[in-house]
Amino acid sequence: MKKYVLFFLSFLFCGTGFAQNIPVTNLYLFQLATTDDDLVLTNPVFASKFNPDGYNNQPFFFSENEVYVTVQTENGQQTEIYALRPDRSELTRITDTPESEYSPTVMPDARYFSVVRTDADNPRLQRLWKYPIDRSNGGENLLPALTDIGYHAWINENEVLLFRVGDPNTLEIADLRTGLTKYVAENPGRCFKRMENGNIAVVHKSSPDAWFIKEVDVNTGIMRTIIQTLSGSEDFAVLSDGSFLAARGSKIYRYKENAMSNWKLVTDLNGLGVQNVTRMDVSRGGKLMLVGK
Repeated sequence: MKKYVLFFLSFLFCGTGFAQNIPVTNLYLFQLATTDDDLVLTNPVFASKFNPDGYNNQPFFFSENEVYVTVQTENGQQTEIYALRPDRSELTRITDTPESEYSPTVMPDARYFSVVRTDADNPRLQRLWKYPIDRSNGGENLLPALTDIGYHAWINENEVLLFRVGDPNTLEIADLRTGLTKYVAENPGRCFKRMENGNIAVVHKSSPDAWFIKEVDVNTGIMRTIIQTLSGSEDFAVLSDGSFLAARGSKIYRYKENAMSNWKLVTDLNGLGVQNVTRMDVSRGGKLMLVGK
C-alpha cells in the first residue's frame, strides 16, 4: 500500500496547463447545507492538488471521509484507482496494474469494490472486476462473457445495472449467478445513481435533443420519467432528501420532485475558477465532490 501526503488548498485556484493526450480534470470538495427551498455550498477545497495536470475523475464516496477516484497522472500510461481522505490529508493508491481501471464503486457487502477494467493489450475490451477493499488479493472478473461494459451500478449482491457499449448502447441488468442479462432500454447516459428507495436513477437519451432522468425499477426494469435534463448535461447526483443536483458549465442546479416545477439555480462556481462541471457524488453526511476544469 502506498500513501502520499496531500496538501488541500482553499480557493481561489487559478487553473493549470494541459497534459498531452489526456484531458485535464480536477476535483473540488464542498459541504452542502440543504432546506426544502434552498441549498448552499460551503467550505470549498481543491482536492486534486496531487495531480493538477492530470485526469482526476469519477468520484465515489466509500464512506463519509473516503472518496475513491479514477486517476491518470500527466505522464501516466493508464488510469488507476486512488482513495482520498480529506480529513487526514491523505492519498492512497489502490490499484497498480498494467490494465486501466475506471468507475470505482463500492459493492453491497462493503468488503469489495468494483471497477470497469480494460485489457492492457486491447483497451476496447471492457470488463467488470471486483477487488477486496483490504487489497488482500488481485481481484476477480465478475462477468467473464461480457467485454463491452461501460458503466455500472449495484442493485444487490447478485445483480448489477450495466451500460453496454454497442450500436446502440444498451441498459441491461446482469445476474452474476447465471451471467445472463435482461434488456431495459437503448441509449442510456453514463450516470447511474442509487435512490433512497433502492431504485436507480439514470439518464435516458430518448432522442439527440431530449434527455431525461428516469427511475429504473430494479425489480421490473420499468422506467419512470422524473425530469428532463439540463441541455447537454448527463451527470447528476442524488441527495438524501431525494432531490437532484446537476450542472451546466460552471452553474449548479437542483431539482426536487413534487416541490419544484423545474431546475433551480443553486450557485455559479465561475468565481472560484471552476468550469465545465461534470461528474459529482454526495456523501450521506452532505459532502459534495465534483469534477471540473
